Amino acid sequence: MSPEQLNRLKQAYKDIEGTALVKTLDDVMETGHRAALSAASSGIGLLRPELAQLWEGIRDAPSVQASVRARGVAADGSIYGIHKYENFDPGWAEAGIKWLENLHNRAPFSDQPAQIDLADPIKIAVVGDWGAGPGTPAMQVANLMQSIQPGCAIHLGDVYYAGSESEERENFLNLWPFPDCSFALNSNHEMYSGARGYFNTLLGNPAFSRQKRCSYFAMTNKHWLLMGLDSAYDADANNLYLTGKLGTSQLEFIKRTTETYGAGRKIMLFSHHEGLDINGKETSLYAEVVGAIGRPPEFWYWGHLHAAIGYANHKGMFGRCVGHGAIPFGDIVSLKSKPFVEFYESQSAHDAHCPERVLNGYLALSIDGARLTETFIAEDGSTRFQKIH
Repeated sequence: MSPEQLNRLKQAYKDIEGTALVKTLDDVMETGHRAALSAASSGIGLLRPELAQLWEGIRDAPSVQASVRARGVAADGSIYGIHKYENFDPGWAEAGIKWLENLHNRAPFSDQPAQIDLADPIKIAVVGDWGAGPGTPAMQVANLMQSIQPGCAIHLGDVYYAGSESEERENFLNLWPFPDCSFALNSNHEMYSGARGYFNTLLGNPAFSRQKRCSYFAMTNKHWLLMGLDSAYDADANNLYLTGKLGTSQLEFIKRTTETYGAGRKIMLFSHHEGLDINGKETSLYAEVVGAIGRPPEFWYWGHLHAAIGYANHKGMFGRCVGHGAIPFGDIVSLKSKPFVEFYESQSAHDAHCPERVLNGYLALSIDGARLTETFIAEDGSTRFQKIH
């Protein structure tokens, strides 16, 4: 952590001292630091890299980086290591500092969602957790998305490290290959900067003009209702916005839009947070969404977890994790041969700098009438999984 970051961290912490919030945040940060120390020495366990260094700066606790003894792959696919975007990358400290600085300083929320006509047929490029910037697989993935000439492209959220205005420009907009008909969702990382970079810089760019600076939207044609949701803005800030949640306005939007357009149409959702957890279990966000629709959607695409996973039919819904746009992640061996998984990315990327890394990529959707073709495409251009519905 740089001296400038340390000063900002101490000031952000000082600003909340004496409030009831301190005990909650202390527990979160100390627990995160303890988990990081354990994982650093053993290569086993789960942790939030955004928290790994905060407790060190606030309480002069032992250095996590100095404790790293083993590389490995966590149960969620994240990679233990000190290189860029690995779990012990010192850059994650910026996300944690921004989180503390902006706990009570968020951009205004818009309640004016766009209603857009969806072409038929149409190709849609879907990518998640892609805003990692130059020198990462994001560049190669962008070129591949562009090569299919999609009618629109959707980013499921996360620009790193903390979705600041400069990061939205340098790690996202400067590399984004689509000059128009683009859509982007809000995320936990973008909330760390109070979502100002997301609402002002990203959604303010002409490429995203059809979204009208609102973080949720709907698209319809004769056969389909597509809804993009903001699962981050109303998530619990004290828990780093990690668990997706929808506010009243979005729940009403889902109900109203479904009542108006849902009859006779298949419903497809996009969000940053997951409808099913890594083990295929329903999340609290799933319960909110299904309660608002009145039934599960036919298809749901999310990011958040840095992985590519195609879940088997769950109560009539096909859930897909598309969080493998650019961040390094490893083989989630616990998913091998599980009946609730149709596909998960486990193919080595043959990366000499990060031998644990498996292939990054994106998802291509092809809508033709009532038919949908899903294709997971890897950074090497290979088709990793395809399903026609």
